[in-house]
Amino acid sequence: MLSQIGTKIVAQLNDEKDIQAVLTGVHGAPQLRTVLAGLDSKKQALVMGHAVAMPIVVQTREYDAAFYEAMQNSVSPEAIKKLVQELF
Repeated sequence: MLSQIGTKIVAQLNDEKDIQAVLTGVHGAPQLRTVLAGLDSKKQALVMGHAVAMPIVVQTREYDAAFYEAMQNSVSPEAIKKLVQELF
């Protein structure tokens, strides 16, 4: 059941029934509805629920040539630090 999910990760939604289902029982639903409508398709998602102190928008990383190059060199501690800094 959807009601048992404590943390939700939601991408852009356009269907009103989907939006209502996701926001049912959520505090501040009207404001979050606006946030959901403004998400960048395929690049952003809204995280809300028990795992986060407040709803936040996260942006996914691009899997381009720079990503794969960084993965090849990621064995060194310096490269890992660089990747973490890029993510946060």
